[in-house]
Amino acid sequence: MLRRSLLLLAALTLSSSAFAGRHDRAEGRQNAAEAADNQRDLADDRRDLNELVGAVEKWKRARNSKSWPMEQQADAWLTSWIKRELAESRHEVGEAQREVRKSQGEVDASRYERNTSHGRKRADSNRDLADDRRDRADDQRDRNREAWDYERTRQIANELKAMQPRFDSRRATATQYARKTALLNELQNMARREIARDHGEIREDRVERNEDRRERGERR
Repeated sequence: MLRRSLLLLAALTLSSSAFAGRHDRAEGRQNAAEAADNQRDLADDRRDLNELVGAVEKWKRARNSKSWPMEQQADAWLTSWIKRELAESRHEVGEAQREVRKSQGEVDASRYERNTSHGRKRADSNRDLADDRRDRADDQRDRNREAWDYERTRQIANELKAMQPRFDSRRATATQYARKTALLNELQNMARREIARDHGEIREDRVERNEDRRERGERR
């Protein structure tokens, strides 16, 4: 009887260790994929900012030098950039919403695992649940931020589009030039904030990966 009990305990321990190992490997692959995505996002956002800054500077030089052909060319570049940015921003909102649904599923799975586990495995499950809840909160924050950015970009695009006929007909007033300059500056500031957030995401991911490695070491 004692021998069978010991064998059963050993089997349960091995099963639990195997599960934890698979979970840790899956989590490691997910972290690596997220890190790669964040680096790509940073590169893309830097490119977008550089293109916007170039177009805005060209538009301002055209305004100062009163070069009508240069101003028209810069306006065409800006219109193209804003159209592309709106499409990307709309896509990012949808992607952020999918991440929220995914993280909610992970919270539900971790909660079930916590509720059906015992002993040391339950303590590990509690940590996993806390981590997943933190990730869900981060994803919800990102989704709300992406939604705000999209809406504000859409508002700026609509205002610029409404005033553009005055510029095309060379009847724009000094007040309209000043307003357009302010809107273009706001777009640049939004793009710079996005890059700053990218750096923040990369730092947060690095901290989380270090914490995950430490927790995996404690489980062994």
